[in-house]
Amino acid sequence: MARQTSTLISKVVSAFSSESTRRRIIRGSKKLGAFSSAQLLVQATGMVSGFLVVRFLVPHEYALYTLSLTMLGTMSVLADAGITSGVMSEGGKVWQNSRSLGQVLATGIALRKRSAIYCIAVIVPILIYMLHSHGASWLQIAGILVGVILTFITGLTGTLFQIIPKLHQHLLLLSKVQTLQALGRLLLIAPAVKLFPFSSIAIIAAALPQLWANFKLKKVSEQFAERDCAQSPKVKKNILRIVRRTLPGSIFYCISGQITVFLIAIFGSTTSIAEIGALGRISQLSTVYSVIIASIVVPRFARLQADPKLLAQWLIAVFGVTVIFGSGVISFTALFSEPVLWLLGSSYSGLKVELLLSLGSSAVSLLSGSLYTLGHSRGWVMNPILMIPLTVIGQAIWLPFLDLSITKGVLTIGLLGGVIPLISQVIYMVFVIRKMQVS
Repeated sequence: MARQTSTLISKVVSAFSSESTRRRIIRGSKKLGAFSSAQLLVQATGMVSGFLVVRFLVPHEYALYTLSLTMLGTMSVLADAGITSGVMSEGGKVWQNSRSLGQVLATGIALRKRSAIYCIAVIVPILIYMLHSHGASWLQIAGILVGVILTFITGLTGTLFQIIPKLHQHLLLLSKVQTLQALGRLLLIAPAVKLFPFSSIAIIAAALPQLWANFKLKKVSEQFAERDCAQSPKVKKNILRIVRRTLPGSIFYCISGQITVFLIAIFGSTTSIAEIGALGRISQLSTVYSVIIASIVVPRFARLQADPKLLAQWLIAVFGVTVIFGSGVISFTALFSEPVLWLLGSSYSGLKVELLLSLGSSAVSLLSGSLYTLGHSRGWVMNPILMIPLTVIGQAIWLPFLDLSITKGVLTIGLLGGVIPLISQVIYMVFVIRKMQVS
């Protein structure tokens, strides 16, 4: 055993001693550092924009804003339903062939546009009902719908265009566009919401920079993927195979993933909705990490050879680093909860326990989501027949013991309800790796 350990250490040292390996590590570290710095700027700018909206809008307007963004997120998830993962998976197979990559992109865009029509038809009436039931006037509802639909439409192609530079790891180009978009959003939101403190203005101001970003992202993607390519029936079939397995889970995720807002909207007050939304702004600290995973780790994971040992090493490494990151964020916030809550304004200064519950729920979701995204990039999709009942059980068992009319009770459901889905995701990853080893 000692001899084997010594031999392994010698091989590792030898590998890291080679000039080519050192150069790759230095080059990769520089790329990661530059991209991470850009993403920190993007997310920091986004958080400043979010905090300004929280501070400038009264709680009732911010509650309407929270409901609108929740339903917007629901529309985005349903319109995607695994299409982005399918494009990433199919693109990872042909990423060096510009024509084939262009066909993959064209197929993905066509599928997303078609699904968007159904999403608008289903979700918009629900949003109108929720806004009206929480005191929004018809004029407010009309303005909010303009912002929500505009944001939704502009986001349809933007996420797909980003896949091309991610696969080629030209992340600085992508970061430049994202940085300018975030700065443009901040420069629009700050004066607009200050002068006109309405939820509809905040949503519309955030949507306009996405139009510019889409134009630039399309130009970037055309450097690596041919434009105006025809759809590929084979690619469409493969993407739809992922969609069919993903769609039931996506529908359920729209409910379970936003369970805190939905529950508080049904059982709680408008003020509680505003509190949930405001605390969610702090939870966006994890967005920086999620973007790094999605932009750097997932594309590389999608391109890896089908070596179960190598894939397992990547999964373990990502899981471990995510645990460390989540624990660090929660610990820091527990120590400095007062200045953190100050960012949200005086209306939310007493939510210390609720803040930690919100961050805990975000950390569990981050763990589960990281594994989920990695798996989807290789077409590994857990059967919804297993996933949905496990998630329902994970949330339902706590319902009799918690008060769903208050913020604390709903956040506790969000935290505890995410544990069983996380465990099931880990077990599924282990099952997939073991199955690859056997075959």
